[in-house]
Amino acid sequence: CSARLTRPSSHRCISWNSRAARRRGAPADAHPVVDIKGTTLLYGLVGDPLTTAKSPELLNRLFVEQRTDAVCIPFQVEADDLSAFVTGARAMKNLSGVLVTMPHKQRMMAFVDDLHPTARQVGALNVIRCDENGHWVGAIFDGLGCVLGMQWEGNHPANKSVLLIGAGG
Repeated sequence: CSARLTRPSSHRCISWNSRAARRRGAPADAHPVVDIKGTTLLYGLVGDPLTTAKSPELLNRLFVEQRTDAVCIPFQVEADDLSAFVTGARAMKNLSGVLVTMPHKQRMMAFVDDLHPTARQVGALNVIRCDENGHWVGAIFDGLGCVLGMQWEGNHPANKSVLLIGAGG
């Protein structure tokens, strides 16, 4: 059993990832338990609040599907604690990347070693690549994600005016 959970009375495995478990009321979208070990690459999502964040769920599902030894963990960090978070995160040698959401997209720029030109131009970042030498590179993919999303829906914004309204996040 991959779940590694036991019932104290019977010591039988509890698995959410079977048809029988779903018939008993297990969530249909339950994920298999990921084996986290010393070689597992860590990715984080940092922001505040994170109540509606979907990135960890989506990335972890992708990691499982692709059989990638990685996990994405949400880190709820208030604005006043961002510096302390970065200090701790830089100490983690298996941290491969950080997704950044509100309210940290602008302030996080001060904590990276290099900025992708687009992040510098926009004045914000939403992703940090952390290499094995502790070098952090910040970039932003919000614009690219918006364009790709429009194209996915059949709307091609090339040579068109677009009004984008939002509060970030």
